[in-house]
Amino acid sequence: MKFLSIPKHWINFCLVWAVVAHLLFLVAEMFLWQTSFMQEILLGGFTTAQKAEILAHNVGLYNGFLSAGALWGLLAMNPKIPKVKPAVFILVCAFIAGIYGSISLGRPTAFLLQSLPSIIALPLIWLNNDEEEQ
Repeated sequence: MKFLSIPKHWINFCLVWAVVAHLLFLVAEMFLWQTSFMQEILLGGFTTAQKAEILAHNVGLYNGFLSAGALWGLLAMNPKIPKVKPAVFILVCAFIAGIYGSISLGRPTAFLLQSLPSIIALPLIWLNNDEEEQ
């Protein structure tokens, strides 16, 4: 049952926001890590050990997401288990990552960039839900 008719472009905007933000995180973390911007502005005030701990925790979190995705894939093969849209799964992961990133960095930036699109998109997806799409 559809609760509301939400224009798809609002949902798509939030999904594109999440895609672009995470591609930028990928570039920053994989290719720009040693730049002064990353080291001084984003990670300033942390010791090398603290930076390593933050990274290790984030890697662990993302491995948890991969594990959850694999489990989701296994569960999706069971016709008795309700289906979850891939966008919902990814947005929930992004929401969790944003909260965790803000806590581990002690700054709201990760929450605003990672969690905010999820906070907007998830209710729109659920309110605009078609049972046949589930």
